[in-house]
Amino acid sequence: MTIHRRRKYTPPEVDAILRASETRVSRHGPNPQGHPGHTGRLHVLITNEDLIARGDEFYRDPDVEIPIAGAFASSLEGVRAVTEALNSPTGQAALQHLDDNYPTGIRVRIEAGVAPIIARYSSGLGIKRTAVVTSVLVLAERIEEEAYLGLHIHTAFPILAFRRGGPAWLDHRSQWH
Repeated sequence: MTIHRRRKYTPPEVDAILRASETRVSRHGPNPQGHPGHTGRLHVLITNEDLIARGDEFYRDPDVEIPIAGAFASSLEGVRAVTEALNSPTGQAALQHLDDNYPTGIRVRIEAGVAPIIARYSSGLGIKRTAVVTSVLVLAERIEEEAYLGLHIHTAFPILAFRRGGPAWLDHRSQWH
């Protein structure tokens, strides 16, 4: 059976994908065994103290382009934002790319506009802020599990600005669309 990743998603479907992705290992990253998905652990359930500590780590890391750690204010906001991102024109184009290309494990980066959400963020230095934002980043990978609609969501978090100035997506060949 063919999995169609380009489709309209419901919040319960996205919630199930996010929960399953927390324990699923990605094929990307410096660790040869991969890294598990972490939207819930690092971008929803993270305490404010741990968010500040992550901001400190990012601030000290010279390889981090924008030293800001971000998180959703709640699980509901995270699920809603990811659902909107996947269903957006930008998200649908990226999901079509996953449908049209192989192998399993290819990744797309989606930066989509969403209805206002509350975000928590920190650049460290003991400071945590809250803001209303209208943009989110989603890293989605192609998998072949029908139960999760062919998607692994490695991470998703609110962003304060688009890398390309507006909604866009990056394909597995590092080309922006």
